[in-house]
Amino acid sequence: MTDSRLESVKRYFSEKLVAHGPTHRGVDYNSTESQEVRFLQLMRIIENPAQPYSLLDFGSGYGAMYDYLLRQGHALHYVGYDIAPLMVQKGRELHSDCPDCWFTDDLAQIPVLDYAVASGTFNMKLEAEFEAWTEIILQALNDMHNHASKGFALTC
Repeated sequence: MTDSRLESVKRYFSEKLVAHGPTHRGVDYNSTESQEVRFLQLMRIIENPAQPYSLLDFGSGYGAMYDYLLRQGHALHYVGYDIAPLMVQKGRELHSDCPDCWFTDDLAQIPVLDYAVASGTFNMKLEAEFEAWTEIILQALNDMHNHASKGFALTC
C-alpha cells in the first residue's frame, strides 16, 4: 500500500518506535495488556491454533503479535507487513533467528496465506480527510481479502 496519503502515518509510527523502542508504546498502545487483548480477540478467527497455519499481520509494527502467538503455543508461518520501513527493519532484527517469520513493506511480495489480521492498523488517520481515509481502509480490506484464503479480521 504505497499511498502518499499515508506519509504522515509512516512518520508518526516511525517516531513512536524511535522514542519508545519495540514496546507497546512504540506502536502507540496504552499498555501491553491492551495490545494483547486485541491479539486475543483477533485470534478467534483461527480454527485450531495448535495446527500449523499461515498469517499475514497487516500493520505488523515490529512483530509483537508473532511473539504473543508463540507464547500462546500457536504453530504458524508469520508474515508481518507494515508501511513503515523502520518497523519492518526492527521486526527483521528482532526475529532474525525465526525461519517461520518474515517482514516486508512490499505487499506484492506476500503470497496468499490462510488468514490476515489487522490490530488497530486503521485507528490513526491523523490529518487525512474522512473520504480519503475511508478509501484507504477499503483498499486495505480488499488487500487483506486477496491475501487470505480462510478469512480475515481486524480491530478498529
